[in-house]
Amino acid sequence: RPFFAKATGTNVFVGPQTAQTMSGLKKALMSQDAVVVVSGPPGAGKTTLVAKSLDALSGTHKMVRIGRMHLEGTDVLEFLLEELGTTELPRGTIRQFTALREKLEQLEADGQHVVIAVEDAIRTGAETLAELEALTAADSGESGGAAIVLMGDGDLLEFLKEPQLTRLGQRIRQRQVIEPLRAAELRGYLMHCFRLAGNDFEQVFDGRAAELVHELSGGIPRVANNLVESAMSSAATAGMERIPASFVAKVAKEEFGLEATGFDATPPPATPEPAPESVAEPVVDPDPAIAADLEESAEPAAELDSEPEPVANEAENPASEDFGDDIIPLTDEVTDDAAFDDADIPELIQDTLPDLQILAPEFVAEDAAEELPELSPEPGPEPPPEPVF
Repeated sequence: RPFFAKATGTNVFVGPQTAQTMSGLKKALMSQDAVVVVSGPPGAGKTTLVAKSLDALSGTHKMVRIGRMHLEGTDVLEFLLEELGTTELPRGTIRQFTALREKLEQLEADGQHVVIAVEDAIRTGAETLAELEALTAADSGESGGAAIVLMGDGDLLEFLKEPQLTRLGQRIRQRQVIEPLRAAELRGYLMHCFRLAGNDFEQVFDGRAAELVHELSGGIPRVANNLVESAMSSAATAGMERIPASFVAKVAKEEFGLEATGFDATPPPATPEPAPESVAEPVVDPDPAIAADLEESAEPAAELDSEPEPVANEAENPASEDFGDDIIPLTDEVTDDAAFDDADIPELIQDTLPDLQILAPEFVAEDAAEELPELSPEPGPEPPPEPVF
């Protein structure tokens, strides 16, 4: 169980509110017959807080605790004597009162002051509180008296306005109001208790459970303790590894009739994990000298898809030259000699140039007398000298 039935010492969670209350109590109890009022809702931890505060004063103060019970005025004196260690009670009210004051004086001489903590002042009754004030007042005997810490719910301050409690009200040095724990304080309280039990609250419950417990309990530690323990017990029966907030809400509704209005306990949809980012390979700049050499030696790449055009062989296909409309070109497709008539083909002079008189007489009518210049052959390469043997 992560929660103690009675937390003491270092087991008590000390949050901001607890630290402030402890500081105020310590300051108020410097007066030997002071009265301090600690009020707050039931289950807020008033008793634990006061006990923790008085533990810090254990070297100089002795606490007498009056639990949640109703005492008659005549019973208060005997009760105090027994709590202070008196084994043989004297008979009669006067002798008992004298014994109480002597006991208080003896403790004072030993360096200790008595603090009487009343857990439920309203239940104890106005008559009992008035008797208690009379027994512990500083002006009631030889000793300096005793201090009183009154605890109760929010109606305690109004209850202390009773006429017979006027003298008690005049001794009040401080009023402490214990508020419910805030969400952050309750989360810290739960983590503290689970750590003392050897576990981690956020490993047992999911991340939204503490907020939901705060909504359901209103920040009251006692209610939060019951909710958490019931959820753990039900989850253990169901064989659960981790307790989601939705399960806590279900247990709270079924077993305690508690619902957190406005709080969505439905677990959020799982988000897919992002794909790992691809890391680009670093680009290394080449050496400038190497880059210049590569640039000079680079040639345009040949087009692989284009086919080279066939080159016509002029020697084999002389008909590719244009000799006019009167000449029928010879192609590879024409192979029948009978297709040509010898009368249609003029006689050609077997020379380098054709005879214009035959081919085109109209161009040589006027210049018939003009002779064409004789063409001299172009000089060719000289033959190599004959070898001399």
